[in-house]
Amino acid sequence: MDSSINPKPLIGEILPGFTFLVLFLFCYFRAHPCQFEWILSMGGGVTIATSGLVLIVSWIIGDFFDAFREIIIEFIFDRWQPLWWDFFYKGNREKADQLEDYYYSYYELNINITVAIVFFLISELLFRSTFVKLFPWYVNILILPFIAVIFFWDALILRSEIKKHLDEEKTKTK
Repeated sequence: MDSSINPKPLIGEILPGFTFLVLFLFCYFRAHPCQFEWILSMGGGVTIATSGLVLIVSWIIGDFFDAFREIIIEFIFDRWQPLWWDFFYKGNREKADQLEDYYYSYYELNINITVAIVFFLISELLFRSTFVKLFPWYVNILILPFIAVIFFWDALILRSEIKKHLDEEKTKTK
């Protein structure tokens, strides 16, 4: 049975949401270890329900990051390097699927993970209290920004590849 749900965009939404949620919950449970122990002590039913809740919340947070990317980041990028987005609707279906499989899905994932890390670092600045126990300074100053830069850089490379292929297709249609 064919499904109308495409797994690649879901991965581009769920993984960044899960990344943010795991980082945030790790800091939260460092400050409140008894609550984590309580969840584990409740048994299998609560653990399964909690896992389902984590999945749903990850999806919602990731969808927010994806919306942020579509509204803010794509607006900025399209001013700097406009793409022929209509190709994904009007162009050759096979070529559009190839672009999505080899470039766009990974571009979306990379940008959304970058957004997740940046939002997490901002949330750590805002919640400097007993609510969360922050990561050590070197994680927030060196490691997480380095990871975000690598994902962002890869996204820029993927976007330039997408642009190259879309421009080639656009010249074929004229």
